Amino acid sequence: MNPTTDTSTQGGALLLRLTVLLLVSALAGCAPDDAPEADKHPARQPISFGATYRPTTRTAPGTLTLDGADTCEVSLCTVGFGVFACHTGLHPYVSSSVTPNYMWNQRMVYDYANAVWDYTPLVYWPNTIEGLYPYVSFAAYAPYAAAPGTGNTAADRCIVDMIRPEESGDPWLVYQLGGSEDDWQDHQVDLLYDFRRDQQQGQETRRVSFQLRHALASAGDMVSVVCSTELLQQLMTAYSGMPLSLILDRVSLTYTLLRKGRLWLTDDASPRWETVASESPTVERRLVLEPQGGQVLATASSGTACHADAFSASHQGIFYIPLTLADCEQRVDISIGCHLSTDPTTTHTLNTTVGLTDVTKASSNRNIRIVLPKLSSM
Repeated sequence: MNPTTDTSTQGGALLLRLTVLLLVSALAGCAPDDAPEADKHPARQPISFGATYRPTTRTAPGTLTLDGADTCEVSLCTVGFGVFACHTGLHPYVSSSVTPNYMWNQRMVYDYANAVWDYTPLVYWPNTIEGLYPYVSFAAYAPYAAAPGTGNTAADRCIVDMIRPEESGDPWLVYQLGGSEDDWQDHQVDLLYDFRRDQQQGQETRRVSFQLRHALASAGDMVSVVCSTELLQQLMTAYSGMPLSLILDRVSLTYTLLRKGRLWLTDDASPRWETVASESPTVERRLVLEPQGGQVLATASSGTACHADAFSASHQGIFYIPLTLADCEQRVDISIGCHLSTDPTTTHTLNTTVGLTDVTKASSNRNIRIVLPKLSSM
């Protein structure tokens, strides 16, 4: 029916129909006619991840590596890692106010069958804005803590808190030393982290590759005891016709360390730790090494000859937070007990203190080598 010829009986309907047609035409005119919408916005891709590991020379109990190959190491592929993501639109991270809600504590699980890191549900790169790819920055940590502070797993006992998805600011977590004074070796947890700034989707499928590195320092991975030249000379001087040996009975180490700290996950070069002012700031951790049957450190066989041996114990390292506080020195107090073969009932005790504050940096280890001086009474 031609609407221009029927003006008597359907005038109201005619007006309504013309209005609808005009509205549809106006809406259609808003869309560009030179390209479909799908061509204006490249297909969104799921974000995929990879993880490499910055190696270290330490072998403390609980050290986290990719495969956990050593007997005292823990496998990253077994414990997984967590990811935070901040979407900052067309502006880089440095000029944006950020919130880690594009991804929040997303667990990465290693798929052994396909040799890839996987997670669910998948998160996609954001839509383009004015034809440009937005920025997303990613922070990662390991081992993964599903319920920080609950004590459900070793990671949950040491990673006790983290930023909430609705909170603004750089991603962070609070870490505290695991275990207790005497059983820390079985409960300490290593900590890795990395930050990938201003990542974009790009035209091709790409992977965000983390290079995880250690956030904690380590001390005492190797503990050794040797005699000084002066002590060897003292033994030779004391020789009286029978071999004279110095025998090590005990090495006692008492660590005074920071209880906890806040780790900001966004520093590229080195970890940024911050003190958390609650509870007692320090804890003690003890380690006692007692050689089976004693360890002969030196034997004088004449007034001019003395054979020396060293005592050593490996895989004894302790993790600690590499943070310097003016009124809180991290240190290890060392006590050595030994006796002479000619007088087994008399214990000679030597004590010393080694400062740890600002000595060992994150990811490194400081071995403890004790050189015994002359005995005060002999």
